[in-house]
Amino acid sequence: MRAFSRWMTLTLLFVAFVTSACRSMPDETVASPVTSPPSTSPAATEPSSTHAVTTEPSPPVTTTLPSPLTAAPAPITRVATAALGDLRGGRVYALKQFATPSGTGVIRELWSSTLEGASITTLAARIEFPSEVSVVVGKPGIALRHIFSPDGRRVVVTDGDYRLTIIDLVSGRASSLGIEGYAPTWTRDGRWIVYAVFDPSADSVNPYRLWAIPADLTDRPRQIPGDSVAALADRSRIVVYDSRAGGQTIVDVTDGKQLGRLPDLVDGITWRSAPPEYAFVRNQQLTPGGGRPDDTTTIIVASDDLGSPRIVVQRTGSQYEVRFRDLRWNPLRDELLYSVEGVDRAYGIVQISSGAERSLPATAQYLTWAQDGEHLVGLARGDGGPRPSGLPVSIDFKRATVVVLARDGTITRSTAISALEPFEVLSQVATVGY
Repeated sequence: MRAFSRWMTLTLLFVAFVTSACRSMPDETVASPVTSPPSTSPAATEPSSTHAVTTEPSPPVTTTLPSPLTAAPAPITRVATAALGDLRGGRVYALKQFATPSGTGVIRELWSSTLEGASITTLAARIEFPSEVSVVVGKPGIALRHIFSPDGRRVVVTDGDYRLTIIDLVSGRASSLGIEGYAPTWTRDGRWIVYAVFDPSADSVNPYRLWAIPADLTDRPRQIPGDSVAALADRSRIVVYDSRAGGQTIVDVTDGKQLGRLPDLVDGITWRSAPPEYAFVRNQQLTPGGGRPDDTTTIIVASDDLGSPRIVVQRTGSQYEVRFRDLRWNPLRDELLYSVEGVDRAYGIVQISSGAERSLPATAQYLTWAQDGEHLVGLARGDGGPRPSGLPVSIDFKRATVVVLARDGTITRSTAISALEPFEVLSQVATVGY
């Protein structure tokens, strides 16, 4: 009976996780890189001219245990944080999720690991959502890349009662915005926080609508077009999924105007600043029902106004065996990192100008670029490792290892994130340069 209960808990969590991921971020299991001009504040996956990831191969590093968490003050509920302190250099952030003991809720944890110098891993924040799991329509989840401020020093999340909350990563101080919402996003210029609100009058399949508020709280919240945020674009522009428009459109949050619509059947949208371009995946089924040898999956690059689209690479085959996903612009080079969904997820790099592809070995998953454009960061499931002293034997102990890879896929650095709960899901990674 205990085994059955545990199985049901995992099943419900998985259903809610997948549902919310599909609703809140059509392509994002991993954070999208930021490629803002050098004149702006440093941000997630921006290139860093002063800090480079070490290229010296090294064995896995012994990681310090996470520091104790401190509960956030009222009115913030079910949020505990720890100060990260000095944020100079490169950092990798990972989002872990697992079920509450009751099986009806979800706990989300934000972990941070250094990418340079001594290996330090810290549990930066833990948030408990006691009534998250649903077998009907899941609540919008967190897109890790979207929660960072432009300088990477703050994140916007929701507390356990789904009120917008800002956490200062340096000090660990949490402050409430006093607004209820889901899946918050910080625009690239830092001026706006966009979030989803449940609309009881909306379509039951798409019951959430987007709202925006100035990050400095100088004005009241207002509704903007869209159901969920798909990607960040230039300044205050975002790409949204809008069920009423029947697809994905570009919205300027400043005035709420829709600036253009992406083609149908598009996924994996990402944007870069130099030159300003979108990249996205288009999947087409030539035979009704799909899953046939004539399915096509294509990586397309288009200008900032969605003009002059061009095919970079195209493959033909069953969508269940060959499908591009998770596009990531290199911060410094004219190339894209991608994954191919099939029996196993594989990764590769494609040159934009030539379309030349290079496959990566299956050493890690959930890959994204480091700030230097020469390394990749992802997760590799390691062995159990030494069991922390004092950990009850009833807790299933595992580690999720953050790895830094060279361009050929060889691991140059690794550091472990403790995963102390059964059935954890750790599948989003973002890198930040300070």
